Amino acid sequence: MNNELFEYVRQAIRKEVGKYYDEAFSDDARFVEDMHLDTDDLTLVILSLERIFRIRNERVLYRSVHNVNDLANLILKEISKQE
Repeated sequence: MNNELFEYVRQAIRKEVGKYYDEAFSDDARFVEDMHLDTDDLTLVILSLERIFRIRNERVLYRSVHNVNDLANLILKEISKQE
């Protein structure tokens, strides 16, 4: 995995999540359980990230995403398919 790309994706995720969560959070903090983000906010984060990275994932894949690191890995997987 390209560490620079992972870091770029991770920062983009943190920026989008930060629009809906105004406290400090770690990359392992769980979106729902720890940060109490609701489904609508998470959907907006995901749609924004899909636009930014020009990807499209099946919605069912997002069920396994619980934190920034999970989401970054999923996005990187989709980006690598396009290359």
